[in-house]
Amino acid sequence: MSCPESKELMKLFKCSTDIATQVVCAFVDTKLLSQYGSSFLKYLENELHFFYHQWDTKKTACCACPSAGCTIRRLKKMENWIFNTFYDDTGHVHRNHVLQTGQTTQQRCLHKYVTRNIRLDNLDITILCFILLCAGTLTVTEKIAIETINNKRNLICHAWSTKCFSMTQLNDIWTDIDIALSSLTNPFMRPIIQSQIQSIKQCDVEKEEIVLLSSKIDEINALLEKVNSRIPNNSDTLTNIEDKLTQISQQNTEDIKHHTSHHVSQILEVLSKEIKELEVKLTSEVPKTRVQMKNKFSQTDKTALDIEVSKNMTLYCINPDGNIVPAIGVINMPKGNTGAYKRPHSDSRITYADIESRMSDQMTEKGITRSNQHLLETAKRQENDLRSMTMIMLKNLLQSVKLNRFADICFEKQIDGDVFMDMTDEKLKEEPFSLTQFQLLKVTKLQGGWKPT
Repeated sequence: MSCPESKELMKLFKCSTDIATQVVCAFVDTKLLSQYGSSFLKYLENELHFFYHQWDTKKTACCACPSAGCTIRRLKKMENWIFNTFYDDTGHVHRNHVLQTGQTTQQRCLHKYVTRNIRLDNLDITILCFILLCAGTLTVTEKIAIETINNKRNLICHAWSTKCFSMTQLNDIWTDIDIALSSLTNPFMRPIIQSQIQSIKQCDVEKEEIVLLSSKIDEINALLEKVNSRIPNNSDTLTNIEDKLTQISQQNTEDIKHHTSHHVSQILEVLSKEIKELEVKLTSEVPKTRVQMKNKFSQTDKTALDIEVSKNMTLYCINPDGNIVPAIGVINMPKGNTGAYKRPHSDSRITYADIESRMSDQMTEKGITRSNQHLLETAKRQENDLRSMTMIMLKNLLQSVKLNRFADICFEKQIDGDVFMDMTDEKLKEEPFSLTQFQLLKVTKLQGGWKPT
């Protein structure tokens, strides 16, 4: 194992692990972190939306995407183990940020992913190169240098033997790495980096150190294989759990909507039945009352009534407000006497036409008042049902009457049923809604309790 090729390979590994990582780390800090005060944590928090779309293979929208569609393109495939190095999935998921149709998730909640507290100088050079190639604004020379460092480092670490490269190949690798590192180094620091590279090239690697470096290479490869084999399965499991929870949430929402609609339908049916019974009762009672009045009163002419008064008989009169009231205390006739009963505060005699008209009007007004009261209570219940709607329930309602664009805007602006009921025509005509007259008609109908059949 102490042959020249083995020693040279170990020197290259040491250079790619120590010097190359430090140079690339400093380049990332200069290129990307200047506006974040060199805070890698703030950078990851700000770029969560970007890295999510580099990682997600299904191109699923998230709650940070605009309703018109996300403009972030997937520039470079982000492996699961890299994304999970940056973020964990222990954040709070907002249920109204998750959209699902059947078993397909259309939108995820981005608040689920929380930035890990990691340092830039603790990252593997593979991750650093990915960040630069994916999110950095690089010149052609810088891009070639980053790709060269990453490729040569992987070539060294994935060598199947310490003797698999010839000295010519190893010298070519040295040249490529030296040029690439010099391209990424500040001109004032470049002599120092080149001096360190020459020191490693000229040092004599002992047999024990070769064994140690070789074992480190094996450990790195084993760790990468282990991470790659586990993370995809865990990711699929988490995605399945998320989809299942979203499906349960949606099913519960549908059950609530069905129960509420069924309950409202039952109430409306009972009210309709009561109104019909009241109408029938009024229709039958008014003629019956007229007949009873004709039988009780002896009509002497068309303008006045002579009433035979008995001890147990209750007389009625029309008070100054025009209402029919009992005439107790107004007159006092002995038993057996008969006479013409006169209205209080009036010299004119009561007529059958007056009593018949007043009683008919009062009974009809009473029935109408009760009917209106039922209708008002029904309307109030319908308004309360609309005001209690969640954002998703309101979106489904608007989509059911073909107001799809309005439904999307309401959901994006987090408008629920309570806010919807307070929206006026003036607001709906303005941006961002800009509804047409026909759409305004539909919205007004919905606010009034309209349910298309």
